[in-house]
Amino acid sequence: MDATRTSASLGRRTGAGVLDALLAIPLFLAWSAISGGLDSSHGVNAHVENFALLGYLATYLAYFFVFEATLGATPGKLVVGLRVVRAGDGGRPSAGPLAGRTLLRLIDGLPVLYFVAFVCVAVTPTNQRIGDLAAGTLVVDA
Repeated sequence: MDATRTSASLGRRTGAGVLDALLAIPLFLAWSAISGGLDSSHGVNAHVENFALLGYLATYLAYFFVFEATLGATPGKLVVGLRVVRAGDGGRPSAGPLAGRTLLRLIDGLPVLYFVAFVCVAVTPTNQRIGDLAAGTLVVDA
């Protein structure tokens, strides 16, 4: 597989990311409700307790890991026609690299709105974020 020809564009990766973020909003609202941060008479409380934040982060990361480990793509990637593959041979990545790729979303997401990932994808020839580089993965056209 010629990675430079099949790597997903910044625009398509961004589109998939926006769709996945929209799908994650209900996760945040659920964890906010569980922790008491959602009050029907006052709306969403601006203070999110540590339990809700940790639960949300764990669920958010699990969302990416589970979908990419089972389907090779998140729902957002599936909608825009992308998938995650090993950089070397285009095969399906194993759980270890996918776990590392997923955890590095915490760095790629800094400082806000995946700015680090956006810059990294924009400047790497194969449109990879830090998580992809560390895990040896590419996001490609399905």
